[in-house]
Amino acid sequence: MIQVFYALFTEKMPTERFSQLFALLTPEMQQEVLRFRHWEDAHRSVIGKALLLEGLKQFYLDQTSLSNLKFTDFKKPYFENDIHFNISHSGNCVVCAIGTIEMGVDIEAVKEIPLNDFTELFSTEELKLIYRQPGSYTAFYNLWTQKEAFLKALGVGLNMPLNQIVINKNKIEYDGSSWFLKKIVIHQGYICHVVTPLADVQIQLKQVHF
Repeated sequence: MIQVFYALFTEKMPTERFSQLFALLTPEMQQEVLRFRHWEDAHRSVIGKALLLEGLKQFYLDQTSLSNLKFTDFKKPYFENDIHFNISHSGNCVVCAIGTIEMGVDIEAVKEIPLNDFTELFSTEELKLIYRQPGSYTAFYNLWTQKEAFLKALGVGLNMPLNQIVINKNKIEYDGSSWFLKKIVIHQGYICHVVTPLADVQIQLKQVHF
């Protein structure tokens, strides 16, 4: 089973509450937060780690586990055990997926964008789907979050071109393995997908209030 923790915010947290969450971070994480110039970015970063800590509680772990985080060559964070996690944020929403299997998660706030700037990232068939409904960005964000979740599961970031990722009936075949996509309804105005190597994995959604 994968648990997906999420949080929404529309304004600054009270200073005392933000300081409490900030204090749970490692010194390196705190320095990263302090480099943000906008409070929204700082909140997204702190909330993401706070959601991870909520997830770690399911494995009877606490904030000291954050000091055991390792990073791949592409800067993907991971633990040297059977706990896998992935964090994503967009707009005023932050999500963290955690479980004992590999996964990737991506969430995007649906907003108007210049679609023509992204045509090279999609196949001909995908572009037909995107342009099928003029004025709607649902198809674009569905495909985008699916591909991003997959890249995050692999831990390669954008080092693999998005147009090389072929999605067929919510499944991606890559390097002899199959990855399965599932859409998660988080909040109106957002599109979110989780990808895992299991077709029938259970996903439990939980909102956390800070």
